[in-house]
Amino acid sequence: MYFAILVALAGLLFIASGIAAIARGWVFKTRNPVLRPRLYGWGLLAIGFGACVQAADYAVVTDSGLRSLIQTAAIVGMALSTRLVYASRRPDEAELQDGAKP
Repeated sequence: MYFAILVALAGLLFIASGIAAIARGWVFKTRNPVLRPRLYGWGLLAIGFGACVQAADYAVVTDSGLRSLIQTAAIVGMALSTRLVYASRRPDEAELQDGAKP
């Protein structure tokens, strides 16, 4: 149960960071610069949602088959949403076509 609480709190932190990035363009300082903060925010929002789904699944669902299905869907969703986070650190295609180096 404590693990579910920790995962839910981490998910809520990701969701809050995603909302801040989408609404205001604010992101935590990272080693790699974030070139598109709104896309970064959508990625964080999806990761946070997946973490909250995992925590709710761990705390509420008792059927092992359903739990396995929900956990797998949440993990795959979070893995795919990391592509949004990676894409937010790359320049737009239009900027690349103008001769700028990545």
